[in-house]
Amino acid sequence: MKDSQVVYDFVSLAIESGGWMRLDRVYLQNKIAEMIGCGEIVDTRNQISNLSTEELCHSLVKIAKKNKPDCYQTDKDIEFLSQSLMDILTPPPSVVNAMFAKKFETSAVEATNYFYWLNQVNGYLTGETHEDYDNEEEGICPICFCNEGVFVHHSDYLKKTRRFIRLNLANDSWGYQLNPTKKEIEEGIFFTEAHTYLLMNSYLLDRMTGIVDLYPQYELQYCSENSFKGHSYLIGRRPQKNRKMTCHQTLPFFKDSLLSYNSLKNNELVIQVKKAKDLWLIFSYIFSLTVSLKKGLFSTDFTYDLLKIDTGYQFIITLNEEIFEKSRDNWLCTMEILSNELEVKY
Repeated sequence: MKDSQVVYDFVSLAIESGGWMRLDRVYLQNKIAEMIGCGEIVDTRNQISNLSTEELCHSLVKIAKKNKPDCYQTDKDIEFLSQSLMDILTPPPSVVNAMFAKKFETSAVEATNYFYWLNQVNGYLTGETHEDYDNEEEGICPICFCNEGVFVHHSDYLKKTRRFIRLNLANDSWGYQLNPTKKEIEEGIFFTEAHTYLLMNSYLLDRMTGIVDLYPQYELQYCSENSFKGHSYLIGRRPQKNRKMTCHQTLPFFKDSLLSYNSLKNNELVIQVKKAKDLWLIFSYIFSLTVSLKKGLFSTDFTYDLLKIDTGYQFIITLNEEIFEKSRDNWLCTMEILSNELEVKY
């Protein structure tokens, strides 16, 4: 394939992505030609190839290495060029957010499907993990708002093509993006604008219910270990079909609630409520049951999943596997007391 056709096809995909208009074609072709050291671009509109964006980008990088060998020698140089090309395919943040909002008016699923498609097309989702960056000791926070579009060599998150959606949750500024280490499945990441470490409390649970109200297709998870350099994030996944559980018991003074606790699978408790505000009340009550016995529970010992269901919400509290034996004993003691208070709801 001729170099000019690769450039022409790549620009066509950039225009289709929504970030550019047909009027921008000549500008984009000249910009890319300069980046890769290509000569005059010939109009090849009648010879459009069927190559994917990744294949076209790979071809452009090969052309650049051939035409400008002094400029692209190291892996870092090549990665920077590749991301710069893919960044051309990616609409700017304002456009991405506007297109997302427009599709959200139809449905939340359509909006997140668009965002997932965009992150696949622009190569942000690689499905790969680099162990030499994004850890607690290295560099800058990869999910902070101020680092959108920042390039760091070998970072899974910090790329020129990184885009996130701005969210307003009860007048709090949050962001939503996709996990670049997951390519074949859609995994959302939700985080505060402020660099904040979150703990399970009424504030967090309120924001979690706000998120699943907006995106009911997601099961939202909080775990205290999910953070970058002290900046916590929540994970949103499409739940499995059999994830929703059947609850048959209730607490006497929370008649609208349903609970499920399997003594054989004693690391998991399911709370089902009609009103979101009841979640924190029930959670607080359960975690206070053994305080007087000096067998209190630490919220960081658990993982929390929240789902929006037809009749309200399901909140799943799961005891983490790698915890101190004392924490496990305290949990079993709490569940024993709770089980004695539960009533079967017919």
